[in-house]
Amino acid sequence: MKITIISSSMRRESQTNKIGKTIKVLLDRKAISENIPLESVHVDLVSYGLPFFDDTIEDTPELQSLWKPLSEHLATSDGFVFITPEWNGTASPMLKNFFMYVDTELAHKPALLVSTTANATNGAYPIAELRSGSYKNTHIIYIPHHVIVRNVNTVCNSDIPNQESKEDVSIHGKITHSLDELITYATYLSQMRAEKPFDLEKFPYGM
Repeated sequence: MKITIISSSMRRESQTNKIGKTIKVLLDRKAISENIPLESVHVDLVSYGLPFFDDTIEDTPELQSLWKPLSEHLATSDGFVFITPEWNGTASPMLKNFFMYVDTELAHKPALLVSTTANATNGAYPIAELRSGSYKNTHIIYIPHHVIVRNVNTVCNSDIPNQESKEDVSIHGKITHSLDELITYATYLSQMRAEKPFDLEKFPYGM
């Protein structure tokens, strides 16, 4: 099983990227402690430099070569974690642009949504936006749980929760529980895709 973690801040070495690294460590630790055949890969979208999607990819070899490695990686993944900062009350423009490139690589695979904010109360709007608008043509399946990492500058600064911080202990617990749920969905949906593939050529778009 392969889980791909995608960070989508436009800033390099961002707090969102920090959360992605923490999630990878937690997944790797789970794979070892529970003897699960689990590979985790952390992708920071800012390093790919995908240009603004304008529907010219089929006629642009340079753009195809830029997207192809990421596309092939997504296609071989069994589940995903999408991490977005909140920008002006919305999800990352870079992540929304990424979804424009996607074809069937994410189809019928589970994903965990994570939002980050330096604020103590924000972070819900990006989750709502992605749940309502990014699943239709990608056919991705968002699991019931999601995670909002508030006060992101002060939590998850180590992959070991700070026992003196209730907030840090709490967010580590929420992430761990959500990853357990994601792995369970990934296991059973992988079996489903193998046993009953869907016709994505005849019905490529959401209804």
